Amino acid sequence: MEIRLTDRERRLGEFLVAIAALVHLLAPRLLLGLATRAYRLGLAVEFEPSETAPRRVRLVGVGMAVALAVARRVAD
Repeated sequence: MEIRLTDRERRLGEFLVAIAALVHLLAPRLLLGLATRAYRLGLAVEFEPSETAPRRVRLVGVGMAVALAVARRVAD
């Protein structure tokens, strides 16, 4: 299956992934706090991030940035 995007759609997607990657890299504790609240309110469960959770969140951001770079290179 092939998905065809307009240039505008592709640029918007790239922008959103770049913003998400930056937030993961620069504000992992904010994301973990939001996840804690969302789990409590939405699922009625307690979520307690470990000491190493911020590092893992940053690694997700690195993975997102790498995936974006690869996708842009393949698309060109």
